[in-house]
Amino acid sequence: MSGAFWDFFFLYLNRLPTPVSLPTTLESSVQNKMFKDLSADVDDLLREAGWYEERHVTHTLTLPPEFSVFPRAREVLDEFWGLHFGSPGPGVDCAKNDVKIDPRLASHLASRLQGYGKVLQTRLFPLGEVHGGHAYVIIDEQGRMYVLSAMSDQFFPLAPNFSRCLELVLLGKRISRAEIEAAWPGIGKM
Repeated sequence: MSGAFWDFFFLYLNRLPTPVSLPTTLESSVQNKMFKDLSADVDDLLREAGWYEERHVTHTLTLPPEFSVFPRAREVLDEFWGLHFGSPGPGVDCAKNDVKIDPRLASHLASRLQGYGKVLQTRLFPLGEVHGGHAYVIIDEQGRMYVLSAMSDQFFPLAPNFSRCLELVLLGKRISRAEIEAAWPGIGKM
């Protein structure tokens, strides 16, 4: 991987606090295995935005032609396409933000994401934007989440999965080093 990418990534890691506790899980009737670990706080924010269990909007999707959707991206889009949830403000560890799930908002990023995908040796798909378009949330084929800043063009790992991404972004939490190293094995040895 490119030295600049890892230089930024380790700068990001150095800003992280010592490991934080993982979110409390919600014992609800959430059916999709990818979204079973939503905390009660995140679940409430999603429901306020119109999300419900087994929401399925694939039949209404018009995907950007610049990207090929893969199964992990499709799972998120099926349940969350078109929703805008959360709001910017003070969070638990850092500022919390909003998330809008609409890949069309990032269709202009196709060539940049293809480049990052080559470096990471995986396909990437933009799910939408964060903080009113100041950044974009990106998913890879394994379901790991990244953020691409629209302000500084910085790209870095965000969370091991979509549920954890929502927890971090919507509630203003920070991910632990251990969690990053578990999701991106060998990252600390580079």
